[in-house]
Amino acid sequence: MPNRPNELKAHNLQGKELLKPKVGMLVMLFMAVGIIAGPWMPQMPFWFSLSGPSIMLAFLAIALLSVPIIFTYGELVAMLPFSGGEAQYARNAFGRNVGWLTGWFLIMLYLMATAFMGPATARMVQVTGGLFSLSDSAVGLMGIGLIALIALLNTFSIAISARVQFVMVAILLIVGWGTPAWFVTTEQWTMTNLSPFFATGMGGWFIAVGILVTMVLGFDCIPQMAEEANYPRRKMVKTMLLAVIISEVMYAFICFGNAGMMPSSWISEQLVVSPEIARPLAGNGVATIMNLAGLAACLTSLNGFMIAGSRVMVAMSRARVLPPFLAHVNRYGVPDRAIWFTFVICALLVGIAGEGWLETLFISSAFMGALVYLLASASAGKLRKSHPEWPRPYKMPWGIGMSVLATIIAIFIASQVALGMPPMSWLIFVIMIAIGAIIYGYMRYKAKKDPSYEEVVLTPDDISADIQ
Repeated sequence: MPNRPNELKAHNLQGKELLKPKVGMLVMLFMAVGIIAGPWMPQMPFWFSLSGPSIMLAFLAIALLSVPIIFTYGELVAMLPFSGGEAQYARNAFGRNVGWLTGWFLIMLYLMATAFMGPATARMVQVTGGLFSLSDSAVGLMGIGLIALIALLNTFSIAISARVQFVMVAILLIVGWGTPAWFVTTEQWTMTNLSPFFATGMGGWFIAVGILVTMVLGFDCIPQMAEEANYPRRKMVKTMLLAVIISEVMYAFICFGNAGMMPSSWISEQLVVSPEIARPLAGNGVATIMNLAGLAACLTSLNGFMIAGSRVMVAMSRARVLPPFLAHVNRYGVPDRAIWFTFVICALLVGIAGEGWLETLFISSAFMGALVYLLASASAGKLRKSHPEWPRPYKMPWGIGMSVLATIIAIFIASQVALGMPPMSWLIFVIMIAIGAIIYGYMRYKAKKDPSYEEVVLTPDDISADIQ
């Protein structure tokens, strides 16, 4: 008996708009791990600039802080297993306007994360190929080209993209765990390099914890792909938890291994860290292999963000809060128009961010992620009160108390990220909100004139009766 939805029965949705269940639990786990852990190599210098060696504890802290949030997500995705999850949760919990705002924050999050990963992946191409004469502008243009390449890949069956993701994540995990394990066994590794541990003070460390919410972004791809998962809804919470634990502990271990090898001042000045540490120890060949693994890891993250973001657009288009043309699904069963729309916006974002793409887009996506987690966590508690009758295949521990705890944690994370946001990140935030408000106003106007534009709100009644 099928255990995933293969149709949505209500609201006059057409079968051609729906995404089919094709992705198993292990592939979904690797998809999430790839998104979370993919960009570690080009971002390592930036992380050490935030708080020095103590950044390893920041990864463990953000992993711990994300657990209550994941519990709320587990209940919500099992109850409402539809693409664009957070927008669906908030719409049912708090109404039309909050639902739209949550969905738009989610779109902003994935657009900024995808735009960030384009140049980050290009940076790995530059380092791997020894193209050090390339300017930052040239790296940005290469990043746009890579986003276009991933968009092209994703216009075909999700199964193809998922297989590629699986292989690249396997490589990522081998190198990610193997490299620090090797470093700590060498004579060069010393605890002396871990001082000063809190290089920017406790205030800097708390800001780092907030900013590193970006480094758990990826578990939330599972709600976006819920319609495409072919395993029981009640197990999705385990997939999310495993993805975060595997990735964040690996991040902490990598930072520990690198920090003992070289001073933080040296690490923060590199383009990539682990391959440059390995070069004098084992030669150029090993460094090149590590760079190739870092490139593969970046591609997994870019691919995953592209997939998740396009699914959010489909969901909001299907709900008639974005133009309906974005809900189109091609003959391969993938949302091709949403994918290419994502590419266009990401190219513009890379152009706007210019040479400051890392700080501007990375921190902007962290802020969006914190806001989405806040609204989703609050929705879990509100739906417990407003719809206690709805079936919940998975129930979060502590009930509404877990929702309150997760909401408080999300507020803390958002406040810390806000303290570290540069002016350009705030400018992009304001511009994107203004664009979203214009689109939302247009869709509301169309709904008054044309009944086919009336907003679609999905509930558990829209899940087919054969779901376990």
